[in-house]
Amino acid sequence: MSMVTVGNPGNAADTGSTYSGYGAVSYAYQIGKYDVTGSQYTAFLNAVASTDTYGLYNTGMGTNTNVAQISRSGSSGSYTYAVMNSTGSRPISYVTWFDSARFANWMSNGQPSGAQTSTTTENGTYNVNGATSGNAVAANATNPNTGLAPTFRMPLENEWYKAAYYSPNYGGTGVGGYWTYATQSDTAPGTTIGSSANQANYNNVIGTATNVGSFSGSGSFYGTFDQSGNVWQWNDLDGVAGLLRGLRGGSSITSTDYLSSSARFDYDPSYKISTNGFRLASPVTLGATGPGGGIIFYDAGSVQSWGRYLEVACAGWSDGTCGGNDLTDPQAEWGCSGTDIAGTGRSAIGTGRQNTTDIVNGCVTSDFTAAERADALLLGGLDDWFLPSRDELNALCKWAFNDTVNAICNNFGSGSLSLTNGGFSAGKYWSSSVYSATNAWTQLFNGGWQIAFLKTNAYYVRPVRAF
Repeated sequence: MSMVTVGNPGNAADTGSTYSGYGAVSYAYQIGKYDVTGSQYTAFLNAVASTDTYGLYNTGMGTNTNVAQISRSGSSGSYTYAVMNSTGSRPISYVTWFDSARFANWMSNGQPSGAQTSTTTENGTYNVNGATSGNAVAANATNPNTGLAPTFRMPLENEWYKAAYYSPNYGGTGVGGYWTYATQSDTAPGTTIGSSANQANYNNVIGTATNVGSFSGSGSFYGTFDQSGNVWQWNDLDGVAGLLRGLRGGSSITSTDYLSSSARFDYDPSYKISTNGFRLASPVTLGATGPGGGIIFYDAGSVQSWGRYLEVACAGWSDGTCGGNDLTDPQAEWGCSGTDIAGTGRSAIGTGRQNTTDIVNGCVTSDFTAAERADALLLGGLDDWFLPSRDELNALCKWAFNDTVNAICNNFGSGSLSLTNGGFSAGKYWSSSVYSATNAWTQLFNGGWQIAFLKTNAYYVRPVRAF
């Protein structure tokens, strides 16, 4: 399931919409890039609904040609399901909040197969325990099946709202605010499928649900699609157990007003119609795509003065994209050999940004130095990349080698692990931490240990950023 990371924690709530006060979230999180699709829901049904004890399948899925269609064959105890008429990429609909919660449980439990029990659909993220009506329950802090925090859940209303409408650059670089529509626009969208900006499926112009992501030029700031139009989407309101759950976003048949940030509804969680779907949220996880389009490689466990997470630029970053023709990291000198640059001896996690700023300001040279390369990067619409400090580089090494026991990184290469993450070159990478006026710290990605080398040497560069 494709997720996007919603960063910029601590953003202010929206004060400009009719129903103001939504959108403030104090932490980073992930949310589905797309709604859950018919194909994904079909896999779910085939895994757990051979009997379908709690009515996860609705006959409208097999008869309504305007939605994601799923057929059911056989009899109770041996039901099987299949996508119909190539509609598997449309968002699933005809689902209640309870159906959606059971899907979240299944995902958090590792997508098991079997009857609808506490280890498949009835517990995990939500202890629904056989309920198909009545109060929606709050999410568990711990999944009883794994002993860990649930990996997937329904988004809270503030999370859904922020992912749809917020941009940290709404009023200019660094000036946050909220768009009226989830297409990064304050003007009502068009309805043309394709890569044009500000388009959506609504007002019954197209006549059917469209494949998720069909309006490829009309994503939110964070890279979600179809949060305005196509199908309504369930949310968990404030997360407290209760008689109601939220719906937002409008659908393929609703008018413009229902697509906007002002439109919200609370419904009985057993409400099921042809235009109700959902997308999932999750905690930020290592290896996930970060807000800047890089890869999250470090989690401090709680918010620090510098942030909580570190993400590393993707392979091929040097042209400002991911996955270009040249995936090899560029090389550069550290620069300013023989010059002491005040403060750049910092090595701790959270100090690379300041090191880089001090190097860029204090190392005036015609050479394009390692720190300047990192500082100049614009990737994923963000320009706050920097050359990692010594400890940040070591954390990156540990992630790149999948080195959970420090058998390679900072241990003189005595282990036997190989590079597994990030597409790094087997060679030396610069940190932003100096050792002396003539030497700075590197990490060897063909051995793992850290050694100070001459600043005049050209070694690999890979920028990181914090959030």
